[in-house]
Amino acid sequence: MKKSLDLLYYLSDNDLKALDNSKIQKFLKQFQIDCLSIEVESGFDAEKINQRWLDEISPYKNDKVINVKSLGKINKIYDLLGQKGSDAANLFQFYLAINATTKINEAEKIMTLTRDYKLHLEKKLTKEDFNSYKLKPIDITENTPKNLLSLKERHEAIKRAYEIALNNKSGLEKEEKEHINECIKICANTDPGLSENHYINNLLSCLCLGTNMTHRGIFFMKIPTIKISMNHVSNMRLSFEYTCDTSKCMF
Repeated sequence: MKKSLDLLYYLSDNDLKALDNSKIQKFLKQFQIDCLSIEVESGFDAEKINQRWLDEISPYKNDKVINVKSLGKINKIYDLLGQKGSDAANLFQFYLAINATTKINEAEKIMTLTRDYKLHLEKKLTKEDFNSYKLKPIDITENTPKNLLSLKERHEAIKRAYEIALNNKSGLEKEEKEHINECIKICANTDPGLSENHYINNLLSCLCLGTNMTHRGIFFMKIPTIKISMNHVSNMRLSFEYTCDTSKCMF
């Protein structure tokens, strides 16, 4: 399957304009070989084939070939095939496996980043106001410094974000991403300082699937997810739903 993933990765927008493009044909030829291998090794059992697709894709979850652009390319080839036939049906399975793997990978990264940021804040809280071994609640008084109040607010926000990611390891849905985004907004808008910008920007970059912008002007790019309508497996249609509202992601 790695050969098919590599060939898909290197397809350009120009390559995807016509089905008779030599690079698309090369991809389809290799893809047919990989699909047959999956079917044979699964004994042509539908349930085993579904699991086999995930098993084939998941080892490459951190590879550059597994990304949202791959989903768009599969969708384009699917349309060029007229959304019919065995190649189209197998592309459908390919799409599902990559989409599932991408979501799991994204959730794992966000969980790790929120955990590391939370630990970083706990160290700062310990250094400023707590003993060396146990985090204690801050006693809020009229004399509590503003920077300490802001630090506690960021800690509470990122702790919520971490708990959301921890409880959704199989993939974050739109609502969960919005909650995490709101938590990160709190962190970004309470004077986090240079030592925290690294965590904030990495989190937002992950949430935005690699959009490289500073956290003061970040927005979500549109994430393609599958929407299925079918009368028969040979007449399945893929389309894009856009799950991120850019207006809710601006600081």
